[in-house]
Amino acid sequence: ETADVAGRSRASIRDEIRAYIRSIAAEIDDRDLLVLLLAGFSLHLVKTGVRTYIPLFAVRSLGASAVIGGAMLSVRGAVRVVSAPASGKIVALGSTKFALLGGTALGVAGTALIPYMPTIGWLVVAVAIYSVGDAVFSTVLNDAVARRAAPEHRGGVVSGMNGLKNIGNTVAPALFGLFLAFSGFEGLFLAIAVSGLAYVVVGWALLGDLDA
Repeated sequence: ETADVAGRSRASIRDEIRAYIRSIAAEIDDRDLLVLLLAGFSLHLVKTGVRTYIPLFAVRSLGASAVIGGAMLSVRGAVRVVSAPASGKIVALGSTKFALLGGTALGVAGTALIPYMPTIGWLVVAVAIYSVGDAVFSTVLNDAVARRAAPEHRGGVVSGMNGLKNIGNTVAPALFGLFLAFSGFEGLFLAIAVSGLAYVVVGWALLGDLDA
């Protein structure tokens, strides 16, 4: 009898899990939410690519020391601290869609500039441009996904987005390493920029009014 009760309990848990997965899948039928979730992958594909190869570019192409190369990541962090709180004001001036895609476009522009920067000083400028876009995009994306998902499914939807972010983190170093091997730093950073630009195009075409 105890085994029978335990079996029914396990079956009940499985049924609940299946029902929860089905309900989350129903949420993803919302095209806007699906495009936002895919942004998690795009965001971290670009972010990890930039984060991985900026120090290497500074050292190998600009002759910087390892300390200065690492400090480029500190520039990114410092700019994000200042820029992220301004995201709400940007949304208020335009819209969530404008802030999301505008932030992505700014990040793309900064990334595309990186391989053409002749000195560390100019590299700081390019990294700062990228970092402002990244800060706005990241903040607005997290808020938009949380607001778009139904309260009862929000945890699962946000977890799904985090899973896509982790996939982006995993894929980026190896994928963009191939571009570095065959095309140098110019091909590498342009490939990263193009992957972000692709999301801007898709988002502009498919995203509706996220503030409705």
